[in-house]
Amino acid sequence: MVRHVPYFLLIVPITSYLSHDFFSSFWYSTLLLRPHLLLAFIVTSTCFTTYLLYALQL
Repeated sequence: MVRHVPYFLLIVPITSYLSHDFFSSFWYSTLLLRPHLLLAFIVTSTCFTTYLLYALQL
């Protein structure tokens, strides 16, 4: 599991960079007006990342 950590560390800066440039206003409006959508997105992203890590183990 430890050897797959760099994959996760690679995903985080890319998504942070893309979300900062492209989705910044979307994040603020979602966080303020529709927090349940933001929570759903976080849960979905976490599940997808976990699935991706398990797939990379095979």
